[in-house]
Amino acid sequence: MGRSVWILLIALGCSAGEIESRDESLPEASRDAARRMTDGGRPSDCGDGIVDAIELCDDGNRVAGDGCDAGCEIEIGFECAGSPSVCALTMPCTDCHASALCDEESEFECVCPPGYSGDGHDCIDIDECAVDNGGCSENAVCENAGIPGAPPRCVCPSGYTLDGSNCVDVDECAGGSSICGPNAACQNSVGGYECACLAGYALEDGGCVDVDCLGVVCDEPPEFTCAITELAYPLVANSQMRQKRIVYRDETGTCIEGQCVYEIQDEIECTDCCYGAAVNPTGDPIGGGVGYRDIFSPGDATVVILPGDDAVQNFLTAVENAQMGDVVFIRGDVTIDLTGTSDIRIPGGVTIASDRGFEGSEGATIKTTEFAVRPFFRTSGDNVRFTGLQLQGPNPFMGDHHYMLPSDLR
Repeated sequence: MGRSVWILLIALGCSAGEIESRDESLPEASRDAARRMTDGGRPSDCGDGIVDAIELCDDGNRVAGDGCDAGCEIEIGFECAGSPSVCALTMPCTDCHASALCDEESEFECVCPPGYSGDGHDCIDIDECAVDNGGCSENAVCENAGIPGAPPRCVCPSGYTLDGSNCVDVDECAGGSSICGPNAACQNSVGGYECACLAGYALEDGGCVDVDCLGVVCDEPPEFTCAITELAYPLVANSQMRQKRIVYRDETGTCIEGQCVYEIQDEIECTDCCYGAAVNPTGDPIGGGVGYRDIFSPGDATVVILPGDDAVQNFLTAVENAQMGDVVFIRGDVTIDLTGTSDIRIPGGVTIASDRGFEGSEGATIKTTEFAVRPFFRTSGDNVRFTGLQLQGPNPFMGDHHYMLPSDLR
């Protein structure tokens, strides 16, 4: 008897396309497998939550991405167990580099992120500066950012400024010559600038100095400077003088046209800052004129200074060796030029005299051609006297207010 094949279409309770076919000549297991594979190549009962002989998993649905796909097969990267199946990830992307990404769409492979090269297990930062200087200009320095995907940085050397990826020269002289300091002119150059001293100035210790001040060091201001601020004329005995002491700010001065100038901090009035003497305590006319009584002669002297080339040295030696009560007499025709000498100490009780007023003598002259001589003489004790002398400074002018007598009696 030949094979008989019958097909039964169930009209009620079946979906369209669900057709059961039977071949009476096939074994029962084969007929059952054929019956279950009629739904698009999938087991007809996939998704019923029961794992049978031809299913690898069945989690009760036909949705992919949860470990058990729509064909009841286990998806890559998952393990499924039980019926209905429970699926879980199985250690995806193991041994990846710390900066790598896990690509879940590519069988969970380790992938290096943008800005790195490698297989995901080893990722190396791409040095963008190694190619075409990172896009920076030739005179720029390319610095790798060290951040994945971040562009490199262009750094300009000194004297340039960054404009996009290009380094442009900075004109340091655009703001004037102040960058070079006083007495200098600024000259711009590519990547820098130069300073040139103005005419009349020369470079010294990094600055432009007046040529007259080259080698001049201003670090020794006067200890103090005394000046008379008020003195009434004509001079009479026991006149009172008001004086001031000039105090300098520090020991560093400024050279101007070859001379050291120091900044004044204060001016202090004082009565004892300079050595001085009471004006003509005898009450006699000043200057050895008519009426002057106390005229010295060589017979009154301890030492007499005579004309000659050694007169100056003889005078200084006599003063140095003088004792209280001594009289150093300088003959009226002698000139003692003490230019270059200062701070000559006169012992207490010593008289320096000449014969001004004796038989028309004008008296010996003690002179200096220097202005800044302070002090010229210094007393080392009381009762030091100068008399019958002419004291001459660098100023040739001699005012008439120094004398109490009428001009025809001087």
